[in-house]
Amino acid sequence: MYQSLDALIADLPRLAREHAAELAGKKSLFLFELREGRRVYVDMNGGQVTVGESSAAAPDTVITASEKDLMDMIAGKMNPMAALLRGKVQIKGSKKALLDVLALLK
Repeated sequence: MYQSLDALIADLPRLAREHAAELAGKKSLFLFELREGRRVYVDMNGGQVTVGESSAAAPDTVITASEKDLMDMIAGKMNPMAALLRGKVQIKGSKKALLDVLALLK
């Protein structure tokens, strides 16, 4: 799977094209706040994906985690619900939007 968040980000446009039908009509702005101090915005709008380090709009979902915990969750090495319960990953906003995106990565 992905070895880093940067590898995942680089692959997001391809994933969005592959899953255009599932993403049609969905619009979400995610903020990944890494505990290492990095902030990454991912704007998904009807199959189009834009990634940046800032956004004029407020995010729908804020995910706070270390990069390792986030990547373990994406890779399926860590159960998302267990990660939430243990405090390894914190989510503010739309949890459903995040679960929809995680489903596309499998």
